Amino acid sequence: MVNFITDCFTKKYAVFEGRARRKEFWYVQLFYISTTSLLAYVGGDLYWAFIIVSTVPIISLYVRRLHDIDKSGWWYWVVIIPLLGILILIFFAVQKGTVGANRFGPDPLGDS
Repeated sequence: MVNFITDCFTKKYAVFEGRARRKEFWYVQLFYISTTSLLAYVGGDLYWAFIIVSTVPIISLYVRRLHDIDKSGWWYWVVIIPLLGILILIFFAVQKGTVGANRFGPDPLGDS
């Protein structure tokens, strides 16, 4: 779990290619949501600093997750549609990734 989070915010900070499996995506989302909630409760500039610093890695994680289900990363921008966009992204995020290699790279679980 910790490896997924540290990789997302260090090694894969702005990596928009490749694939992210569901487990990686949801562990990072859990960390992100709980951290932003805690920082929002505490308040102050630390909350905004975290939001700004984590914007790029979170978007790149979404793009890699979309790649895992063989969708273009441009689908991320559906998020600009109020409420419906978030629901569409969540729908995509819960789907099982493409088994085997797809046009975005090898299966992160290994070829089956």
